[in-house]
Amino acid sequence: MAHKIKIEIPSSRLPLLIITSGIILATGVIFFLPPYLNWVTELGHHIAFQNVRPYYTVANDYTTALVFAVALGASIIVWPIRSKDKQPLFWAWIFKCFVSLVLFLFLEDKYPSDTFGFWAGPLANEFKDRVVYQGLVFGIDAGERGTENIMLLVFNYNKLVPEFMAISYHSIKLLFSMIALIAIYIFYRASVVFTRRENISFFWLLVLCPSLLIWSSTISKESIILFTISIYIYGVVSLNHKKPVRSLILIVIGFILTTHLRPWMGIVLACPMIFYFLYSRQGVARNFFLLLAIVVTGLSINFFAERFNMSNVDSILQEMNTNIKNKSQGGSKLSSATEIRSVKDVVLFAPVGIFTALFRPLPGDILTPIGLMASLEGLVLLFLFIKAFLRTKLLELKEPLIITVVFMVIFWAFLYGFSSQNLGTIVRWKTQILPLYLGLTLYLSRSRSASTLNTPSSNSITLEK
Repeated sequence: MAHKIKIEIPSSRLPLLIITSGIILATGVIFFLPPYLNWVTELGHHIAFQNVRPYYTVANDYTTALVFAVALGASIIVWPIRSKDKQPLFWAWIFKCFVSLVLFLFLEDKYPSDTFGFWAGPLANEFKDRVVYQGLVFGIDAGERGTENIMLLVFNYNKLVPEFMAISYHSIKLLFSMIALIAIYIFYRASVVFTRRENISFFWLLVLCPSLLIWSSTISKESIILFTISIYIYGVVSLNHKKPVRSLILIVIGFILTTHLRPWMGIVLACPMIFYFLYSRQGVARNFFLLLAIVVTGLSINFFAERFNMSNVDSILQEMNTNIKNKSQGGSKLSSATEIRSVKDVVLFAPVGIFTALFRPLPGDILTPIGLMASLEGLVLLFLFIKAFLRTKLLELKEPLIITVVFMVIFWAFLYGFSSQNLGTIVRWKTQILPLYLGLTLYLSRSRSASTLNTPSSNSITLEK
């Protein structure tokens, strides 16, 4: 029997809030938009429209984006989600729009970034001549660089929307920002499934976390990876609380999409599932899925090795050194690059790399406004780790989901630790794992005295319906 999607219309508060916001926005458009657009044009001098459409201006682009922002925000009313979650999502969208359409004006004025290439590249005739539209997500190749795949995704999107939307730089930013907001909401719902309690403060923590708020509010690989990982994590978390078939479908979709965009993420996602099923309730289904997790992990390692031509230890070490050298560039690079000559060097460097990937920059590492913000965030992440470490008992690590997330974070930090020679870059990359890290450390550092926060019994992790 086909299941109907239930759309909950929220109470009158959200529509009233949207109407009020629309009136305020309309008033602002009438009285303040012309001088504001002049200011936007000055800050957006790096955006070149002459190769896209003659006489198209930054002001035209920005006005289109304002209308698109309102439309995306209004769409929350009909999302097939819980009615009580829609108002927080609407406010979160306002924050995201502020970052995308206001804060990034200053960043783009002083620091031209890859976002311009992600937008302009798919509009260039050279790109159009060599790419054939196959559908929104088709044609993306795991063998290509992430930059090429993001440009291909934007190209496919441009084929689905009217031309005035396709050439709008700020509208594309909003699209990626909304994708990231949906990902954050999925992470939040996963936390509710696991803890069995609503905690909207965790949703706001994810929304307002500086790195997540900034680097997922523009055209970036981070927004897409965040979304695909969120699908995977929701499937894993709900595996013992909902129908296994539905959960496994989400796991497969999230795994395929994430690995397709980042080949090495297959190892990060698959290998911890071995521990998940090792600690799950005994049974035929458990043994089957344990074997399946081992096979998928092996295939992921083989796929990763073939992608980077790593057939033996020497080729692996060479790839590590090449990666370290390539990342040791830019104003936020570390003072000295590490050279890996043997497996012993890998083992010795691993703790340093993991620490750098998870916690740096720390105060004093980057002396810029964004760097100082990231440094304070790194300090908070380190504090949460220490607090969780001191409060966590070994018995709690027998909880399948806890140990699975622990290993996901460790594997991610290990792999990215060998690419963390540029602290500015690792801040962006960290957004991929930040929701998991925050959820894990906050949960393990909680007060054990509250009965409502007791760790769910490991027996609750089961593959039974």
